[in-house]
Amino acid sequence: MIERICPHCQVPMPGEKCINPECRRKTIITTTIYWCKECNVPLFNKECAYCQGGKETDLIDDKENCSEHGTKYIATDIRPVFPEERLLLALILGFPPYF
Repeated sequence: MIERICPHCQVPMPGEKCINPECRRKTIITTTIYWCKECNVPLFNKECAYCQGGKETDLIDDKENCSEHGTKYIATDIRPVFPEERLLLALILGFPPYF
């Protein structure tokens, strides 16, 4: 889910500024990322757009429903880890280096 939140009031806001007349601070954009266990894809919403919780769609007509397998919260930000970064992290943490 992508939403705007006032950093001071910690409340979701509809626009670029807080609607509280005493605050009026600029909102920040936050994300919540979920994972569909059935389709194996990251999601911005709790319901998967591909299998749509069991509803038949033109995109995928043979998938079982997501609610049976579920979606789970994974992070607010996901980024790729490049091989060089993984190697560096392995060396720093004392794990054997591998590619």
